[in-house]
Formats: sequence, structure tokens, C-alpha cells
Amino acid sequence: RPTTRRIHRRKKPGTMMYGQGYPQGHPGVGGYAQPMPPYHDMAYPQHHSQQAYVQHPQQQPPNGVARAAVGSTAPASKSGLLSVVIKPDEMGEWYNCVYLIPHEPIRQWCLDMETYVVNNDSFDAVAYPWKMDNFFRFYNEYFYDVVHHHHDTEENLVNPWFSSKGINTPNKLEADHVVLMKYLDGVKDFERQYRTMTSPTAPVVAGKATAERVRELTLSLKRHLADMCKAMGPHLAEEEQYYPSQMRDKVSQAEWDAFEPRIIKKLGLKGAEQGLPHIVACMQRWNPAMVGPFIEKLPGPIRYLFNTRWQPKYHNYCRPLLEGLTGDRPPPPYQGSGCCTIS
Repeated sequence: RPTTRRIHRRKKPGTMMYGQGYPQGHPGVGGYAQPMPPYHDMAYPQHHSQQAYVQHPQQQPPNGVARAAVGSTAPASKSGLLSVVIKPDEMGEWYNCVYLIPHEPIRQWCLDMETYVVNNDSFDAVAYPWKMDNFFRFYNEYFYDVVHHHHDTEENLVNPWFSSKGINTPNKLEADHVVLMKYLDGVKDFERQYRTMTSPTAPVVAGKATAERVRELTLSLKRHLADMCKAMGPHLAEEEQYYPSQMRDKVSQAEWDAFEPRIIKKLGLKGAEQGLPHIVACMQRWNPAMVGPFIEKLPGPIRYLFNTRWQPKYHNYCRPLLEGLTGDRPPPPYQGSGCCTIS
């Protein structure tokens, strides 16, 4: 008689299947029919915002850790918005959202690096070598690529399209990208120095022990990160002062909606995995009502990967890379499945 063959996916030991590894309240594969809880705020120090956040008991900042006073952004308003240009009662305008969506995540990561690296006395690569490794992992796998892709998209896709609509790019904003890329590449230079310095075959430097050189390098890295974040904030603010008003006057929302899929396509799978979960987590802070419609606009395959793979990896791997830098032991290894994920 005819039989039906049932195919099961075999679960490998230590892997995460659908629906596992999500923060409490996450709806899993079924989408976001209910408002998402503020995942992004669960483990963050209260100084990140005037809102009261629920903090993870094992990820409290050590004494003396405070937000760096480097002027990268203002503290979040009561609405959760980090922008110093766009006001809470203006953030619902479509032309403002165009810039808040990519800028708020960058600002948040700058605040995080100030908190968990720059102003964290326990970020000591001599006592805790794994902290330097985890920071560079976060920087290389997430921050660098996301910011670099954002600038590349502006220069090679968005700004030429703006030009066709009569919106010119100020020379200063173009020049800022060159400066910011030097800062971004500079962090990679620090990593190369650190790897060389701590290599078993590293040359001996007369009069200086390796530990002393590593501590000096760590302090220099912290200063560089503080300077980078200090330069990033004003640049993002200047873009928000100029472009949204130009878009309001010269581009219709329908025209932008037709153009926007080209940006998503340019992301590619890797870029979408690196950036979309953090975008959504930050959006939950500054405009929770946008989260559902934003996810629904994603192409079906991207939305599926976001719900089943990228979102849990963000919470269980990306965030602990930074937030775990306040502890004395590294976070446990990420045990998620490698299927349909990049890296």
C-alpha cells in the first residue's frame, strides 16, 4: 500500500533548533503579532537612558564603569531616542525614519563600546586576554562591517540617487567618511599590533616586558575608540540636519518606498545578518510601533532567516561579546546551528 515518508531534521548535539534560544516572550517563527519586549535594554546600564531597564544579574557593570563623556551622543530621551537633531515628536515622519533606522544602531554601539571598553577598568588584556579577543570579534564581525556598509551604500547607491532628484551631497559629509574610515581601519591596526605583540614568536623589546606593552596598547586603543565615537556622533547629526529636510521637499514617500528594496538587496545575506537584528532591537527602544511593519516589509526569505537564525544569534552571541566584558569569565560559546547563517 502507498506509504508516506516522513522526513525529520536530525538535531545535532549542542545545536539550536527552531524556537530555541529566544529571549522570553519571543514569538519564534510565527512573526511579531504581539509587541516585542525591550530585548535590547535587558542588560544595559541605567545610564544609557532615562528609562528604567531590567538588568541581567550576571552582566552588571563593575564599579567605576560609566558612560564615556566623549560627546558621541546625548543620553537617550524619555522616548529612547539617541539623536540630538530629530525630536521625539518628529521621529514618525518617513524622511526622518530613513536616517534614524541606520543611525540609531551605530550610536548605540558607540555608547556600548564607551561603556564596556573605554570606561571599563576591568578591560585588561593582561589579566583577561579573552576580553581583547571578544572585543575584536565583535568589532570585526559586526561594527566595522555594518558602519562600512552604511557609508558605502550612501556613497555608491543613495547619494547618486539623491543627485538624480536634485539633492546634492555637501563636500564636508563626503570628507567625513574619509576621516571616519581612518578611525575604523585604525582599530584593525591595533589588532594587528596586539597579535604581533602577543605572538609566541614576538621579538623581545629591550627594557619592556610584554605585559607592560600590552597595557600601553590597551590604553591607546581605548583613547582611539573614544575619539572615533566622538567623531561619529556629529557626523550622524549633520546628516540628519541636512538630508531629511531635502527628502521632504524633493522626494515623495512613494518614490522612496520604490527605491528602498535596492538598499536591502545591497546588504546581501551577510550584511542583513550583521545589521538587521541590531536595527530592530534599537527600533524597539525608540519607536516600538515600527517594529512589526518594518519586519513585515522584509522579503520573505530574509524575514524567515531573521526570525529563526539571526535574531537568536544576535542575543546569544553578538551582545554577550560586549556585555560580557564586565565579567571575569568569558561568556559560554554560542551553540546555535550553523544552518542558514553566515560565519
